[in-house]
Amino acid sequence: MNFKSIVGQKQPLDILLKTAQRDHLPNSYLFSGPDGVGKWAAALALTSFLNCTNKADDSCGKCPSCIQIANLQFPDLFIAVPTPPSKSDKEEKANFWAILEKRKSEPYGLIGGERQMSIPVAAIREMKSRLMQKAKASGW
Repeated sequence: MNFKSIVGQKQPLDILLKTAQRDHLPNSYLFSGPDGVGKWAAALALTSFLNCTNKADDSCGKCPSCIQIANLQFPDLFIAVPTPPSKSDKEEKANFWAILEKRKSEPYGLIGGERQMSIPVAAIREMKSRLMQKAKASGW
């Protein structure tokens, strides 16, 4: 995923790209808005750009980092997504991976369920722990 492949949202994407090109990023971004507008795609494009080993004006999409990010397998990539309530850890993990697989194939797709979805407490705890660690693969 790179910035050029994202449909619409020109002004926010230009701001993200220019900020990333200057290596002057805030400590966090909040991607908000209605479902299907490209928040997921923009977050992955930013992640790819920051970790791309062959970037020029945008990420290459072909280096190992870009490929791993596109497949959601980059070592420093942590994703927390809302999932429906689960009766077990196994069910929670299955729901999580099902949502990620759907996101990989449809980055603009609407993902929802019949029940209220939330980010599990365990995912928040892991996120807090991982945010205190130094990046393994790169500086971002």
